[in-house]
Amino acid sequence: KKKGLKKKLAHPFIKKSWYNVLAPTYFENKNPTITPANKSAGQRNYTENLKGRVFTVNLADLHKTPTLNWRNIKLQVEEIKDKDCYTGFYGMTTTRDKICQLV
Repeated sequence: KKKGLKKKLAHPFIKKSWYNVLAPTYFENKNPTITPANKSAGQRNYTENLKGRVFTVNLADLHKTPTLNWRNIKLQVEEIKDKDCYTGFYGMTTTRDKICQLV
């Protein structure tokens, strides 16, 4: 090998495929975000990478009302069909600025 020659690095997102994250039916915005996951290769399946993944989404984004921006909703992937990840409610937290405002 010659000195100074470097291997071309491929961008890491070339090896990934994108999936829609679908919120539960009781939220107005059904598709709050998308997420990358490694493509299926050999015996490894993409569903292993996505199941159990937790997303934190602002409640204002889910209900399309800016007055609810102090609550964060956690959604966990429960089921995957094609390019859609179906989530369930996992928890709710309050933003730090709202807690400081109350204290």
